[in-house]
Amino acid sequence: MSTSVYNPVTKPIPSDTEAVKRRLAFQKSYSQEHGGSWRRRSLIEDAKFETVTNIEFQKREKHLSVKEKSGNTTGSISEEEEVFIQNGDGTSPVETGNLVNVTVIITLKDGISSLAKILRVFENTKVTIDHIESRKSKKPGCEYEILLQAISTSERWTPVTNLLRQSPQVNDIVILNEQPRPAEKVATPEPMPHSCFGSQWTRLSLALTASASFVFPAIGKARKLFSKKLRANSRKLNGTLDNEASCEHAEIKRDDWYPRHISDLDNCTHLVTKFEPDLDYDHPGFTDMKYRERRKAIADIAFEYRNGQPIPRVEYNEEETRTWNHVYSRLQDFFPTHACKEHRENFELLEKECGYCLTRIPQLEDVSNYLKRRTGFQLRPVSGLLSARDFLASLAFRVFQCTQYVRHGSKPDHSPEPDCIHELLGHVPMLADPKFAQFSQEIGLATLGASDADIEKFATLYWFTVEFGLCKENGELRAYGAGTLSSYGELQHALSDAPDQRPFDPAKTSVQEYTDDDLQPIYFYVESFDDMMLKMRQYAANIPRRSEVRYDPYTQTIQQLDKRETVDAIALAVRNDIDCLQKATKGMETIQVS
Repeated sequence: MSTSVYNPVTKPIPSDTEAVKRRLAFQKSYSQEHGGSWRRRSLIEDAKFETVTNIEFQKREKHLSVKEKSGNTTGSISEEEEVFIQNGDGTSPVETGNLVNVTVIITLKDGISSLAKILRVFENTKVTIDHIESRKSKKPGCEYEILLQAISTSERWTPVTNLLRQSPQVNDIVILNEQPRPAEKVATPEPMPHSCFGSQWTRLSLALTASASFVFPAIGKARKLFSKKLRANSRKLNGTLDNEASCEHAEIKRDDWYPRHISDLDNCTHLVTKFEPDLDYDHPGFTDMKYRERRKAIADIAFEYRNGQPIPRVEYNEEETRTWNHVYSRLQDFFPTHACKEHRENFELLEKECGYCLTRIPQLEDVSNYLKRRTGFQLRPVSGLLSARDFLASLAFRVFQCTQYVRHGSKPDHSPEPDCIHELLGHVPMLADPKFAQFSQEIGLATLGASDADIEKFATLYWFTVEFGLCKENGELRAYGAGTLSSYGELQHALSDAPDQRPFDPAKTSVQEYTDDDLQPIYFYVESFDDMMLKMRQYAANIPRRSEVRYDPYTQTIQQLDKRETVDAIALAVRNDIDCLQKATKGMETIQVS
């Protein structure tokens, strides 16, 4: 079985489709870290989360070469021991104050199904799991390696390791770190309505393969505290990254990896799992197995897709077309009075030239070809919500990552996750406008090589402009953000007196908190797209970076402007363009005089 090859400076390059799926499953499992609150994370929190996961991944890669075989790898957890710890009434470690942070790698002999027995040990001993992720093991005779962070007392952690070492499912245990944690008063969160184990547990979903997931209880009463302090704790736990080696998208001191050629987007596939039918019990498709199977089949298109290939067509079924019709017909009534002029004009063109209508969902390949002719943008299929860094990097190449699946038909009016209705009715008409397409690409270019802190800010700016932005038009507010334009409830709300409508100021907007699971309480408006672009360029100019970058549409590459010969070559091309414009201007003046 082929595997992904990891290089400490460049991104891992998947060797085949199955490797891509395994890599995405690994990333999805990592993105479950925040327990019950993971679905509610905003783009800015996703970007912060990337910083933590990158540091954790680097730490793990450095230590996977450690060979620490346990002295006892046989035996099992007896029934008497299980009964004893199940009936034990000891205090939860999060209540004692004498806590330690423990990071451990557990190597499993058997398949991933054996993980349930391992997790039961933590559950029964009342040791809180703060983070867990998995990957295929490279050790002979072993199936998976589990990286786990736990919060415990020293007294409780010792019997946990003893029980794990006695388990026939465990090959070995490597303790990476065990550090004391200062005692502090921890607030107890309210129990979740669908918690599996009462008030001490929150529901956490772990995607372990690309095709399936299982749900297990993992987070104890310290969840609220640790979800806020996880980034600080991880940095404290793991130390600072070496200058010479860093993993994908970490805060790299040298040799930042980012896509240099449009084909590198094949590796920008870090999915953020937030609200999916097979993971979230609140999702309308959670109990609909046919819908879940349909979503997986459509997602496989994105897993298989490579740059330069035509986008495979999806034969949408009757229910999906009915959902599209429902949203399309209602938005049509609002666009003339609520949408900006650029959206209205391009939406009409899409109806005339690209097959937009009530009875058929447009195919991404047709829409992508239309956008190429209009603004040079193209669509690329994606199986879900990408990380902020990967998604924004795609925009630098005038590539928009676009889902193909349709929201569940039982709730067609609003979807907190991206779907093709949102993409086609909200984003595509705006990407067909040359000025807005330029704005979108400039955001993407500004993020290449940016620090994680700046990615957080750019993600927020994207949210309040491209997703939920408002603009002035003849003295009145109109919507240009795709999140607003693809939801008639949001469209009505945004232009009413209910929300707070503020003038766009990148410095202030970039640090504004927001929500992605309800109607927006705050919107930012611009006087014009020219004004918005000017302010964003001024903001981006102050972002520290190793060098300026530029997109070359002829070679579809990102040029680093760090060499004199590169700058001189571009300057020559610009001078030629200016000469051409001057000749054209003189020609027009001559015609006017005559």
